[in-house]
Amino acid sequence: ITGLGAYQRVEVCLVKSRVTAMSIAAGRNYDLGQKILDECIEEVEALPKMTSNSHQLYGSKAYLFHYQGKIHEAVPFFEKAAFVAEKTDKRNLQPVCNVGEIYGAVNRWKEAVGHLERCVAWGERAREVKERRAPALANLGVAYMRTGQYAKASAALKKSLTLHQTDQAIKNLHELQQYLEKQNKHDSSNPKDGQEAIK
Repeated sequence: ITGLGAYQRVEVCLVKSRVTAMSIAAGRNYDLGQKILDECIEEVEALPKMTSNSHQLYGSKAYLFHYQGKIHEAVPFFEKAAFVAEKTDKRNLQPVCNVGEIYGAVNRWKEAVGHLERCVAWGERAREVKERRAPALANLGVAYMRTGQYAKASAALKKSLTLHQTDQAIKNLHELQQYLEKQNKHDSSNPKDGQEAIK
């Protein structure tokens, strides 16, 4: 595929694949959904330059795996979507947020921290609505908590609750506070970042 026609075909493919693959996913016909996405990804990767929204294809394929409970298989496609988004579409770093969340789901918390920090920074620069920024902060708080960075975890979780309160964020903050209170009983000094992480 060459020339302008190739890019036009890819744009059509992006729309068609997202709509078709997600509707197929809802109907549980995953094999057909994967086939459609694979064909579109092949067209995108044949181009000399990625289009600004081609990350959506990788994200769609990642979610298709995710819907099937194949989280580990989804990870490389979440990663690819984030990589392409950061290279081609600086205005939309939601794929970076997504890969941070998926790293948490597979207990790769140290890697999750970096992606979620960029996600939060992007949300603040873009002035994302509070309801969308709050989950990113809450997820970052959990990542900090799981990596033993308790002061940062507390700050992130509290800030998320000032933007938008959710039961999960409240639960996570309560879990952190209970852990720190327990640690205080065994240590006369305040807990410091770098202690054993909450599992």
